[in-house]
Amino acid sequence: MSSPRFLRRALTFALPLLLLFSRPAAAGLMADSTMSDRWKLANGLEVRVRHVPGASGVAIVVAYRAGTSYEPAGREGLAQLLAELQYHSAAGDIPERTREEMGSLRPLGWGVQVNERHATLTEIAAPDRYAGVLHQVATRMKGVQPTAADLKQAADDVRGDLALRHFGRADLGLYYRVRELARGANDEQLLRLSSAAGLKAVTLAEATAALQKLYAPANASLAIAGDLGEVDVRALVEREFGSIPGGTAQPEAAAAMLQPVSRATPFSGLDHTIGCVGVFAPAIEDSLHPAFFLSMVITGPWFTNALGRPNPPLSSRFSYSIYDEADLVRFYPEPRPGETAPGALGSQLAAQLDKLAETTMERDLFETVRRSVAWLLGGDLTKAVKDQMRKQPGALGTLANGMAARALWKGDAFWDEYLLRFQTTNRGHSTFYSWLTDPQHQAALLFTPKP
Repeated sequence: MSSPRFLRRALTFALPLLLLFSRPAAAGLMADSTMSDRWKLANGLEVRVRHVPGASGVAIVVAYRAGTSYEPAGREGLAQLLAELQYHSAAGDIPERTREEMGSLRPLGWGVQVNERHATLTEIAAPDRYAGVLHQVATRMKGVQPTAADLKQAADDVRGDLALRHFGRADLGLYYRVRELARGANDEQLLRLSSAAGLKAVTLAEATAALQKLYAPANASLAIAGDLGEVDVRALVEREFGSIPGGTAQPEAAAAMLQPVSRATPFSGLDHTIGCVGVFAPAIEDSLHPAFFLSMVITGPWFTNALGRPNPPLSSRFSYSIYDEADLVRFYPEPRPGETAPGALGSQLAAQLDKLAETTMERDLFETVRRSVAWLLGGDLTKAVKDQMRKQPGALGTLANGMAARALWKGDAFWDEYLLRFQTTNRGHSTFYSWLTDPQHQAALLFTPKP
């Protein structure tokens, strides 16, 4: 997830939850009349393509194994810094570009996102201009030339983003801090992370060397989704990317170890208590995870409907991103006024899920939900989703981001099997409610008004 400064100028990937998410996307014509293709260049670059006739743009996404898990000890913030430099620095005959300029340079959408595994760079172009944008993406992959001024600007931007993320806005503080606490972070570590203390010692030479190591074709995936017209995309990609030296693929990042925790802490600027319960999901490799994902797709909107939309600063009751954080589901119950015990959040979640467990879901609706979200896993697009992609280019960014993530994380065989399990599971929506309400699977964080 991007920081709020990213969000103000990044793509909007948000779709209604039931539209966010059947067959594996193998090469060829799919049942939804889109065309998919996937291959690997000789230099190691994984390429995924989805031609969506009539789409309002073309999303170009490059993901690199360059997330926070690849940061050396004492270099907090380095992953975000490198992503900023790769995206904004000059390359070849292409000049540097600033955050403030991106709205006019990429009016259909753009974004820089960093999670534990990947740094993901997105640009959306009009269908008649995407070949030129793809050329610029390839030029940056050949190597950017950051300056000392670029390094300072990127470091300042990252410090501002991380400070706002952890201590500047309560909604973002809940979102990010609950994960860090589950990973075992103490207060000192949170302060180091939020201040990007590790960037003080990063030199231009170190940053440049890290970019050359991590931002290479063998360590990347390229996803292109949208109306590609009559262009021979395979030939175009080979021409633009095929001659770039491959570099070395980094090992896949190890899964984070999460542990139960319960914490209450004051937060400046609040006038009422807010809280989050982060629930640890089954391992993505677990054969039941596709059923768990379907359960969450159903439960999230029902949980929101039951409690109603939260008051500011919160804007959601539920959050789950299978590609960014497949191991953590976030629920935002409504704390009682004046609540100071974080354990009460788990009790409130359990009480609400008990009510939802009694709700019967008709089979037709169950299948409709399943079909409407399968496209995020590589399945067919529904008519509603295709219509949205004709109107909202950001929806293409969601599609391409998933394509890039699957290619770089676990790979095609894993996700093809995952999709098949997702399509065939018959487990009910409440199958995992006992798991969700087990305190050993929870990290609870309560923010109280600071006196």
